[in-house]
Amino acid sequence: TVVPRYDLYTGALSPPGSYTVPLTMDTIPAFYRAGTVVPLKNRVRRSSACMTLDPHTLHIYVDPATGEATGRLYLDDYKTKAYRDGKSFLEVLFEYKGGVLRAASTKGAPPAEVSAEVERVKIFGLAKRPSKAALTQKGATTELQEPRVAELPVGLGGGAAALSAELKVMPWIDLRSPEWSLSVQ
Repeated sequence: TVVPRYDLYTGALSPPGSYTVPLTMDTIPAFYRAGTVVPLKNRVRRSSACMTLDPHTLHIYVDPATGEATGRLYLDDYKTKAYRDGKSFLEVLFEYKGGVLRAASTKGAPPAEVSAEVERVKIFGLAKRPSKAALTQKGATTELQEPRVAELPVGLGGGAAALSAELKVMPWIDLRSPEWSLSVQ
């Protein structure tokens, strides 16, 4: 299936097609497929070993045809082969549907010295401006700060204008617990 792509650097959505894109020493074309949830660690460190306790950021690249996205996060201790026991890791399958992000499934349990939290969520390709967000976890609902909304540039080959919304999640989402949801309206 041919799907639209989001520019890695600008978030601009481009419809399916073939494009000529300039390649320079400053810009290398890179894109995310629409309908994808991409887990990232955004804090800059000297090495990946220094990032084990850093929280995650989730970028959600909404499929404009369905308004949905899915993705996967896999975590282990970064240094041993303990994951071979079938439980010393964490695998989370994310689902964004109807303005709600949740864990569709989780497996395993990572070691305590590995961060399994989400501190920020950025959603690309929204058709309308969200005005509120709420996190529900461990039976409690917390209203979050109003999302920071920005207009995305028009991508290659034209396309419809879209918005992005960035959420600072406080308290952080605990991925070790499968019972959480983030609602953006």
